[in-house]
Amino acid sequence: MNARSCAPQKDGKWKVEGSDLDGDDLTVVVVIDDGLLVVTLF
Repeated sequence: MNARSCAPQKDGKWKVEGSDLDGDDLTVVVVIDDGLLVVTLF
């Protein structure tokens, strides 16, 4: 729901860090390439 940080990376990706509903840390990487949205969650 809420991110602790959201920042662009040098390679055109966006890195978002926060917590899930259980309080576990999550990192999401978002890339928009040629109109395609790619989301990686770890």
